[in-house]
Amino acid sequence: MNIDKNLLKLTSDKKKDFVASILSGVAASVFTVLLAFLLSKSINQIFLEKKTLPDIYLLIFFFVIAAVLKAFFVWFEKNKISVVVSDVKRNYEKRLIQNCLMNKPVCF
Repeated sequence: MNIDKNLLKLTSDKKKDFVASILSGVAASVFTVLLAFLLSKSINQIFLEKKTLPDIYLLIFFFVIAAVLKAFFVWFEKNKISVVVSDVKRNYEKRLIQNCLMNKPVCF
């Protein structure tokens, strides 16, 4: 993954939120893989091993917990990245106006 160094400079005020959004995205990805594993395990036990529904209640419970945690981490990621994006936009606009007022080129 390539991250522009100028972008990192613009996120200097919100580094914690930026890192939190990346880590929550990674956590959501881990829970997505866990959900796929639990779903395949449940299907395997029902259709191939011919178990009944009460036999896999524990798997269903873990599936629901993992789905709720994944939803939380996705929500948290969206919340934190929106904070970072608005801060980057504000910093970029501020630098752009400063460069325009000082008759400097506007490219960064």
